[in-house]
Amino acid sequence: MARTVEELRELAEPWRRLQGSHFATDPDVFPEILAAQPHALRPHVLLLRRDGEARAVVVARLEEIPLSVSVGYKVLFSPRVRALTVVYRGVLGDLSETDARAVVEALRGALATEEADVVRFRNLVVGSPLYTVATTTRPRLLRENLERPFSHWQLTLPGSYAAFLSSLSRKTRDGFGRYSRKLEKDFGDRLDLKRYTDLADADRVFTDLRRVAEKTYQQGLGVSFAQSELQRRIALMQMERGWFRAYVLYLDGEPVSFWQGYAYGGVFSTGVPGYDPAYARQRVGNYVLLKGGRSGQEGVARSPRPQPAQLAVRRALVGVAVALTLALLAVGASALTDRPHKYFRQAVLVNAPRHVVWDVLTDFESYPDWNPYVTSARGTLREGATLHLRREPPGDGSKTADAEILIVRENRKLEWQVRKLVAGVLDEEQIFRTKRIAPTMTNLVEETRLEGLLAPVTGTDDARRGLRLMILALAREAERRYQSSSE
Repeated sequence: MARTVEELRELAEPWRRLQGSHFATDPDVFPEILAAQPHALRPHVLLLRRDGEARAVVVARLEEIPLSVSVGYKVLFSPRVRALTVVYRGVLGDLSETDARAVVEALRGALATEEADVVRFRNLVVGSPLYTVATTTRPRLLRENLERPFSHWQLTLPGSYAAFLSSLSRKTRDGFGRYSRKLEKDFGDRLDLKRYTDLADADRVFTDLRRVAEKTYQQGLGVSFAQSELQRRIALMQMERGWFRAYVLYLDGEPVSFWQGYAYGGVFSTGVPGYDPAYARQRVGNYVLLKGGRSGQEGVARSPRPQPAQLAVRRALVGVAVALTLALLAVGASALTDRPHKYFRQAVLVNAPRHVVWDVLTDFESYPDWNPYVTSARGTLREGATLHLRREPPGDGSKTADAEILIVRENRKLEWQVRKLVAGVLDEEQIFRTKRIAPTMTNLVEETRLEGLLAPVTGTDDARRGLRLMILALAREAERRYQSSSE
């Protein structure tokens, strides 16, 4: 076990042999990140050996943090505790159940000696031996029981960028190509895509990415690029080592879209992309992902074969070039699975004919008169058209969004989609169906699907309540119109 930076050096050799694809657990980087965290007290790294062979390394830190207890949004109390935190992807090596039990017992030793008040694991793989041991060997009252699992997307790519594109559906490929050609036709030489990797570009990267991120919704969520000093220092570490990658699209010299991430250990980990919402219809976010991936792939095709001393760094560069096409991760995760991360359904019976209910639903100009949730909807009722929405969730402020109308089936179905950033990050679909129960009775059904990388951490309570108020108000308005027409 290593409890000091000096002791970490003694574990460096077996640690490097077991090191995975997450740069923050690198034996040279981990101490730097630890020093940059004001709440961190010291390292706590375990080396598990069996029969003289290094089987696993567990990378953790002892830190002082608030441990909040809340009911809903109300925090009841938040005491400060000393937490022994196993960092994200901090378990290196393949653990058997016996190994996992040894790791858990070693970590519990810090509780027995009162070095720590709690032990925290960051995102264990559900069903892994360590997850099973950690969640079954302690009484329920002494461990967290309410955490919900969420998906981490990883894609093994084919050997070339062209092969990757051919693996997508024809509709997806055609969409990429159509919007890219239109963007280049509309703006021509006014567009400029730049690639940044070096420490010398740091000021430009921080300035331009922040200018775009400030216009996007993720700034308010706290997930945009380098919002904290720690995130900024980590980005600088990546630049110093040649792992950082950023692609920025400029229009008339002004940044309008970006994609950034880092390459390490043959894997490209993508950060949250961003684009100026004023250019949402031009799909500038997709353009950066598509062109950035192609540029990276061509760069590898011209690269010389690495010498052994360069292998570790070159593997990272290969990871960028191939996995830069993780446009699919941010551009098409939902397209690949076609399964919602979150889904809810609500219905109401309306004492009015089906066509009256449909007329109220599609009379966008009247929304301000009766709709308590979507208080404004401007656009044309046709597939492919854009609806400019203003939504006012209960207990929250007014929010605007652009939705694309996906399906219009007269008197039967209306579906639109609100896309945050680019496809696969957060896609929200609202589906309205009308079903004839009797000549003057209709069942109105509303369905909501959330898909994409941010779906597991996106709350739905406000939207669910707002949409419930909407369909109830729609029912009242349809009944009023029908009764008025019958008089």
